[in-house]
Amino acid sequence: MPSTFVYFGDEYTNKNSGIHNNEGDLNLNSNFINNGLTTAAAGITRFNSAINSIQ
Repeated sequence: MPSTFVYFGDEYTNKNSGIHNNEGDLNLNSNFINNGLTTAAAGITRFNSAINSIQ
């Protein structure tokens, strides 16, 4: 399965019963709140900052 590129401009919350399985590039521009399970099979997770601009 090919990987994907996902961009969240606003806060992203993984609920306590949620499972986030990352199989591509995940780009976060705001808060990432993880109350559940997060796995990464492939790809890169980037958080926007002054050093790492993803916009």
